[in-house]
Amino acid sequence: MSTAQNPPLVLIVADFELTGNSNSQALVGRNIHQVPILGVDLPFASLATTIATGVHAMTHGIVTFAEVDSETLTLRPVNATDRLFPAIWSYGVSTCLIGWPGARNDELVVSEVSQAHLHENTEAVDAMVRAAENVDALTSIMSVLPPIEVIQYRLQLATIHQAAIQLESSDSPELIGIALKSLETPNEVLEQHVQSEFKSFLQRIPSESNVVIVQNCTQSEKMPEHYTASYYITSNGGSQPIYPPAELPRVGGSLYRLFGRECPYGVSNADWDFLPPLNKTAERLFPLSPKQDGRDWDAIIESLLKKQIEDEKSVSKTINLIVRRFVVLTNLALRYDRWDRIEEYSRHLIALRGATRDYWMKVLCLFRQGKNDGLSEESHELIQRFPSIPVSILAECMLLHSEDEQLKTKLLSLDLSEMKIPSSVGIYGVLLIRAGCIEEGMEALCKAQAIGALYSSERAVLAEQYYQLEQFERAIQTLGSIGHQGGKFVWRLLRLKILVALQETELAGALSRSILEAYPDNEHVKQIMGKG
Repeated sequence: MSTAQNPPLVLIVADFELTGNSNSQALVGRNIHQVPILGVDLPFASLATTIATGVHAMTHGIVTFAEVDSETLTLRPVNATDRLFPAIWSYGVSTCLIGWPGARNDELVVSEVSQAHLHENTEAVDAMVRAAENVDALTSIMSVLPPIEVIQYRLQLATIHQAAIQLESSDSPELIGIALKSLETPNEVLEQHVQSEFKSFLQRIPSESNVVIVQNCTQSEKMPEHYTASYYITSNGGSQPIYPPAELPRVGGSLYRLFGRECPYGVSNADWDFLPPLNKTAERLFPLSPKQDGRDWDAIIESLLKKQIEDEKSVSKTINLIVRRFVVLTNLALRYDRWDRIEEYSRHLIALRGATRDYWMKVLCLFRQGKNDGLSEESHELIQRFPSIPVSILAECMLLHSEDEQLKTKLLSLDLSEMKIPSSVGIYGVLLIRAGCIEEGMEALCKAQAIGALYSSERAVLAEQYYQLEQFERAIQTLGSIGHQGGKFVWRLLRLKILVALQETELAGALSRSILEAYPDNEHVKQIMGKG
């Protein structure tokens, strides 16, 4: 008889769909709650680390499976020292990680089964294949697949096998973290076998254990977002099976709640009602030894470009990885309105490859930051390199005053359907409204919203237009959480105006008090509340 202790939490992260209805049924007896995840387009290493830390990659620093050695300019596997922000296991949660990226050499992890160790599970994986109902089909497919595809499939099986061993361990940790990376080329037969083995693993999880599965559900009609976090919770609670979409770092924040702890400062808090209540004595901690990326990326890139002239082949993989890094970080910075970061990232990308989007992002971030001197120089650089394309014309328009007749003429000459760079659509709408073309501007902003490229500043502009049209419900929906806590002062005032118009007296009162704490003598707040 096994003496294994029940792990309080089993966390599984996969960039493909692991559970269908049949697999979900393997976790009967638990309350199931699903949270769609917003805007996830991350390399797997970054995805897993964001969940482990509760902060995004601009803070935790891990983007890809490999990192650049600053001295040799070669690639090496990412390890724990590359993580700039502590993970949940840094706070005394005993943890075993299996196939988890960025966990190598982490002294705070009780046990870690790396990909190198997983390769040693040859006999166990062979047995899993032989025991499969469709063993002949599996063998036939593996005989014609590229070796790397076969290795990836066998790694998935080895990961599940090792996870099952951990469940039976006599000293099972508080958290078992499992990371399953998809095949480079999807294969239905192999995926079905992995899902079948995964179902068997789920059935072995003790009924007292909570389970969190974060997976890519691109094929799911019920979940339009690519990723969803499914919580299988042993305790009663929660008002609904499917919750509103949330940012990925909140999944990391929820892990603390599942252990009855407060999130450290900086970690995204999760307040879903299905999570266990906080321990009243729990204190919110400061992050343990967060770090800054001390690498001189300008110097690294300069050295790589010099070496590229001598031997392009020797550095091509390193350059491609750095490009991937800064493209991912730029997309994140766009999502969180970190225009200062975009200025840095676009500078690196211009040096490495000089694509149209890189020059455009440099122009856009300077415009958003009001850096007019730099804007003029960078706009002319974009226009000179890529003349007469939509983003170059937009760059010209950024330099014109709203009263200038050329502004309206140039903007109306553009075709919205020809704008290939998503971040240009919203700014096109803003510039149209600035030029007095309200209807055309709102059309562009609505398109930006539809394609997921409407950022905070553009949202505020569109919400203001709905407010002027007295469409207050649409105004608050467009605004989302903008202006609720922090953010630009004008956004907070706009939110207050909309709440007053909606007769949300309690919410408006709370927001007005919050604003007046920071700006005690502000007359705008008093005037708005007076109108209410």
